[in-house]
Amino acid sequence: MIEGADADAVNMAELLEDGSSYIVPPGENVPPDDGMVVVHVWGEVEKPGLYELPSGSRVTTALTVAGGSTERADLSGLNLAEVLEDGARYDVPILAVAESEAVGDVTVHMAGAVVTPGIYTLPNGTRVIDAIEAAGGTLSTADIHTLNLAEPVRDGARYAIPVLRATVNVNIAGMGELESVPGISRTIAEAIMNYREAAGAFMAVDDLLDVPGIGPSTLAAIRPFVSVG
Repeated sequence: MIEGADADAVNMAELLEDGSSYIVPPGENVPPDDGMVVVHVWGEVEKPGLYELPSGSRVTTALTVAGGSTERADLSGLNLAEVLEDGARYDVPILAVAESEAVGDVTVHMAGAVVTPGIYTLPNGTRVIDAIEAAGGTLSTADIHTLNLAEPVRDGARYAIPVLRATVNVNIAGMGELESVPGISRTIAEAIMNYREAAGAFMAVDDLLDVPGIGPSTLAAIRPFVSVG
């Protein structure tokens, strides 16, 4: 503790908390040293800590004596020409990395009206249009006008390509077309295909109630989007 510090203002028995800063104020009768300032430099610098600098020094000088900023530092919000204030803390924030600029791969689930629905691992920064191409492109029934094809895909996301308002014929539709219908999951799509293979074509939309997993509420949800011929 430096000479003149006000130790009575500090709880000496307090348990220190990792990552916290503790400032010991000067005593009331200690005149300020007009020749120097003490500042706390924190955040994305090589050597965070307390520094004593000549009065009139700028923020840029404080960063320099703290070893300079790290590669992850975002200096855009700092006024590097600001004159340091005695007892102040200067935090250097971390640069926010855009998701599309991050390194590595992303894994996405491509579903709906694409040729080959499934799980795909793609380079980070891949756009929706690229993910669709990876899934073999869209089916003729796809409605891509509701999509933002330029959007970067997110890791772990599911992208279901919708169908046009024209109904999907449940007697001839493949897995991708069936799954693109709002309310038809992959499990129900498989059940429809298995049922029609075993029992033949559906004669009416209401016959879908015979498919395991389709009840009245599911049928009501999918009715506007399906047909039998």
